[in-house]
Amino acid sequence: MLIRTERVSGQGIGELCANHLVLGLIYIMAGSRIERFGTIYSRLQGLLKSGALSQVDCPIWKSVYEAFPPQREPMYEREIPDQKVRPILYPEDFVRVKYYNTFGNTDVVDMSNESVKTTCQRFVEKYFDLQQKGVHPDELFDKTTEILKAENARLRSTDEIPQSISNMESNSKDDGGKL
Repeated sequence: MLIRTERVSGQGIGELCANHLVLGLIYIMAGSRIERFGTIYSRLQGLLKSGALSQVDCPIWKSVYEAFPPQREPMYEREIPDQKVRPILYPEDFVRVKYYNTFGNTDVVDMSNESVKTTCQRFVEKYFDLQQKGVHPDELFDKTTEILKAENARLRSTDEIPQSISNMESNSKDDGGKL
């Protein structure tokens, strides 16, 4: 925000505003918060120039934006190109949908260790291995389930999970209420 005033007869901007007198020239230039005026980059530049934001607190995307500026400035008034959105579904997405609908999401994922695969990922890989070996499409899901259960994967259908919880609760009551 840039505020420039001229002192008139010793009065400052505070006195001028308090008395509602406009005796000096007041120019106020502030970035608008409305997205129609300027871009987020131009507003960021204004904050940096005014000192409201230091270079240390500057967002990471600023350096990326400056290194790879857009070909056309992303302005509000710019017309949206009429492009058809391409489908981005992959064959494994359909397998994952069926997996999660059948078994739910019971895995605990360690985000710091990418080498450990989730049960769903192992299921998808095994599914496509069996598909390449020529297993009939109607039997693929069941065969994959059988193989992973044989490998001690925790595959319980969403119908089996409430039953196992109620079994655990009944067992805990028999043991004195400890789970």
